[in-house]
Amino acid sequence: MTSTLKVNEILGTNGHALTDTVLQTKHTSTTTFTTCSTTSYSDISGMSLTITPTRTNSLIKLSGVLCAAIQSTASQIDVHGRSRILRTFTGDSTEVFVIDLRTYDFNGGSIYVNTGLPFMFIDQPNTTLPVTYKFQGKEVSAGCTSMDFNAEAQNRCSFIIQEIAVN
Repeated sequence: MTSTLKVNEILGTNGHALTDTVLQTKHTSTTTFTTCSTTSYSDISGMSLTITPTRTNSLIKLSGVLCAAIQSTASQIDVHGRSRILRTFTGDSTEVFVIDLRTYDFNGGSIYVNTGLPFMFIDQPNTTLPVTYKFQGKEVSAGCTSMDFNAEAQNRCSFIIQEIAVN
């Protein structure tokens, strides 16, 4: 026999609505290699999540790590790649967070940098409609030949979103 419990609100022992409580969590991770080799944004494979907030005033906490690499094979000084989180709901997309990976090579040779980029961001979309958060990447400088994700064996990008109740 199965049962279903439906409630409109859960109250704390003091009779007030719970706040600062995680209401739901979504997670994804990927080891799929993705390369971004133009100055236009492109999606990072496997790094998209959709959440439907239960309250309009909820906070959405986004956290995780990007395994990112930038490289240059020519005599370039400025090697600069960028990733961002794009929030989309009701057909509108908004850039809500940016992470840059940048280095300089003053010796004029090739360069390759691979690192984990941890991130945490708090968003408040003010809606109870489904909200999609996705990562995108691009080259920023002419000296960057590509910005890659999960470029090395055993690299894993991960992404967690949580709805948090607030007063």
